[in-house]
Amino acid sequence: MIEYSEPKNIVIVLDISRSMLAEDIIPNRIESAKNTIHTFLTERKNDVIAFIAFAGKPFLISPFSDDYTGLAEIVKNMTPYFIRQENPGLSGTAIGDALLLANMTLSGRTGEKSIIFITDGRTNIGIDPYIAL
Repeated sequence: MIEYSEPKNIVIVLDISRSMLAEDIIPNRIESAKNTIHTFLTERKNDVIAFIAFAGKPFLISPFSDDYTGLAEIVKNMTPYFIRQENPGLSGTAIGDALLLANMTLSGRTGEKSIIFITDGRTNIGIDPYIAL
């Protein structure tokens, strides 16, 4: 008998601010986070996943998809240089803005909804994370 479960709607939110390059975790924070996301994706079977990357502003990198291989490739290639953080308003850690985008991405979806939020810091730009929650 084949067991079926309703797909879960999952938004993965990854901080790609420059501080994620710190090497206090081997090889560094961002690579460790990406490896964890990759492992998570390999364990999915029936879920749909959206991917958001953020620094001073959040960006929806992938809308909901069940193409785990494609999502893993996107995550593998993600670096702090994906967002041109030298430009005004794009550097920092906008946790509240990223949470708000994740909530908006989940808006209108039916079924179970989850946000997996990966960051190394505290918000220092954008809206208050408690308001976004």
